[in-house]
Amino acid sequence: MVTNVTAVDLITFPHHSRDPLAAYQPITCYGAYAFDRQERTVHRYVAANTVLATGGLGRIYRNTTNPPGARGDGLALAYRAARASSMQSTCSFIRRRWPRPAPKAF
Repeated sequence: MVTNVTAVDLITFPHHSRDPLAAYQPITCYGAYAFDRQERTVHRYVAANTVLATGGLGRIYRNTTNPPGARGDGLALAYRAARASSMQSTCSFIRRRWPRPAPKAF
């Protein structure tokens, strides 16, 4: 498990293939590129299985108690890689806070 990194992109084939005909093959995920916030460098993590546990997307609301990192980045990565999330039914859209003036979320 990798912690304290920000996902940049999933390593997928044929997305990262140089062969234009590979676009017609099934998509396979081989890992991820991630930005290490302490070292300030991007690392490649190759894996047989890749799990995106990103913390949800509750921060899309202006007034929320969700953490600042809950912006839906993981769902965006999966969408870009043309993968359907198997756990979308568990996404919570409960605001959990009464509306009042708050600092800008983004």
